[in-house]
Amino acid sequence: MVIRDSPPEILQDLTAPLGTVETNGLEPLEREAYQRLAQSLRSFQLHRHTVFLLVSATHGEGTSTVARKLAATLIKTSQESVLLVDTNLRSPNQHVVFHTAQSPGFSDVGSHAFRRITGNGGQPGLFLLPCGDSTQDKPQLLADSALRPALGEWRASFNWIILDGAPITVYTDSAVLAGLVDGVILVIEAEKTRWEVAEQAKRILEDAGGRVLGCVLNRRKYHIPSSIYRRL
Repeated sequence: MVIRDSPPEILQDLTAPLGTVETNGLEPLEREAYQRLAQSLRSFQLHRHTVFLLVSATHGEGTSTVARKLAATLIKTSQESVLLVDTNLRSPNQHVVFHTAQSPGFSDVGSHAFRRITGNGGQPGLFLLPCGDSTQDKPQLLADSALRPALGEWRASFNWIILDGAPITVYTDSAVLAGLVDGVILVIEAEKTRWEVAEQAKRILEDAGGRVLGCVLNRRKYHIPSSIYRRL
């Protein structure tokens, strides 16, 4: 899918600056894991413009990193376009990693400025929509009436939309988003998050109407050499 016209100010083409998440820089096992994840998502893809929410159970499980690496993998393995949206209004960090302004961004959803920000633009590749002003009123921002038109605009412009969400057992923000997207991926830190907490996160997402597609076990520790793991 070719995106037309010139890129809006905030939708920056990140194909070139992706050195921090370039999949060639990953360990072989990690690169293979992201390739498998991308392939799995393609099997879940209901139509050509699919929205996924990545969310953790608690703080610090690496959701933002997984979202970036997944987006980079999708770009590298296809000619499709990907929009990465930082919807974590509590502790946003995608703008820090990509060295761009935090605002305007996702928090401008529903405003007149938002249409200008999210218009079609750029070449096929990876685009970023930062969080925006994270001090705004969360319930009003996450109202269904504001989010649905935004998702419609994104679907019209990108093949894949990846939402980087806030921890589901800590805040209600991601529960609102879960019921509006095509699928949810739960990010769990290996050897840290208790299974009871992971089950609670899954239950909250499903009660909110979310379709939990699966779980990413992040920061898994390999206790034997990776060359042996590849042979198992």
